[in-house]
Amino acid sequence: MEERILKIGLIISLIIFMCKMHNFILTVDNCKKFNTSVNNVSEGSNDFIVPFINYTKYFITAPRNKIIMCGIRKSMSLLSTNIMCLLNNVDPFFANNDALNEDWKVERSCQRNHSFYFPPSELLNDSNTVRLAFIRDPFQRFVSFYLDKCVNSNMCQSCGTNMTCVVDKIYTGLRKIQTNWNGTVPFTDRMILHTATYSWNCDFRKDFSKWEFIYIEPEKHERIRAINHLSSVMKKQGVNETVIGRFQNDMKNGEISYATYKSQKRAEALRLVQEDPYIRNILHKIYYFDYVLFQLKKDALDAQFRSTI
Repeated sequence: MEERILKIGLIISLIIFMCKMHNFILTVDNCKKFNTSVNNVSEGSNDFIVPFINYTKYFITAPRNKIIMCGIRKSMSLLSTNIMCLLNNVDPFFANNDALNEDWKVERSCQRNHSFYFPPSELLNDSNTVRLAFIRDPFQRFVSFYLDKCVNSNMCQSCGTNMTCVVDKIYTGLRKIQTNWNGTVPFTDRMILHTATYSWNCDFRKDFSKWEFIYIEPEKHERIRAINHLSSVMKKQGVNETVIGRFQNDMKNGEISYATYKSQKRAEALRLVQEDPYIRNILHKIYYFDYVLFQLKKDALDAQFRSTI
């Protein structure tokens, strides 16, 4: 098992190298070859959820500043949307005293603009366009999904709050898409939409090397690096200093309106993720490649997975 995990890690390292150094394009054919290589070295048959299936796209843009963000569900997607809306509607934002960490009081005009969600070709093809996405620890992201959608919203269908059932249903759904992928699978399952691996978002397979990933967690002390990273990008893209100061303050001192990270229920959910061997096994199969591709800290992973790259 450990030797096979190491082989998978080496394959992923090669893919990252090609993406970054040679602007390697992960076409459908390349993805199929890549998926086959991964499956050949994984334990059993089709054990892991493979990367780079173009399953869901949620783009949000600020054309004036030449910024595109990928709104990844349960990875600060509300914050991403609000930041882009702020850049599109600076005056209404300040006039309404809106905040980046919550739903705004009035309908946002940015959401009525087609180009807000569908980047025009001139923005996509401009060499000065910056592409950004917030990325957080995948296991932490799963816990946030579980608390928000399974515990608080009863969205997890027949599973209710049974985490074992939830991870099984997610894994089975992702495997079904992976096995039958033809580029047109409808994304009707909200559980899958909110838990699909990072690389299944925003056509990352096509232009992975063009994206900047901002690593963030909800706790205040972990936001500082993300705030500095985002501030640097915004300044480079010509965003007004007053606007930058406002989102720095909101990100540093505010909390996401539906944040779950302080609840007692979160402590119990984290305990299951950290201690239940079955749940951990499934989560490793789903999210292992996210840790590798996005070069995340592997502290949450079991020892044999932490030592692969």
